[in-house]
Amino acid sequence: MFACIGKACLDLPTDYEVGRELCKIPAADGDATQECIDMVKAQFFCLGLIRITGRVQSEAVPQYTGGGVTYFSTDRVSLVWELTDYGRTKLGELIAAKRPEALAARR
Repeated sequence: MFACIGKACLDLPTDYEVGRELCKIPAADGDATQECIDMVKAQFFCLGLIRITGRVQSEAVPQYTGGGVTYFSTDRVSLVWELTDYGRTKLGELIAAKRPEALAARR
């Protein structure tokens, strides 16, 4: 599960985006509830794999006036899942390409 979610964490996903990734895991029933997402978040956090940080995003919001449309910028803070150094190390170990001789030595 961490291999799938960990790769998504490289893009600093929100809970919603993690939920979409959880639905792609074959063991999931295609429905990631907020309770499920929170459980995974708590487990990964307690294992030291992720930290939850705020990301500020600016967006242009239209303001309609008699003379047309004026856009002003507003900031929105989103909480995102970010890999810790330990999480990046573990993800690298999970997804690293294994040499055939290394795999044979394990058997």
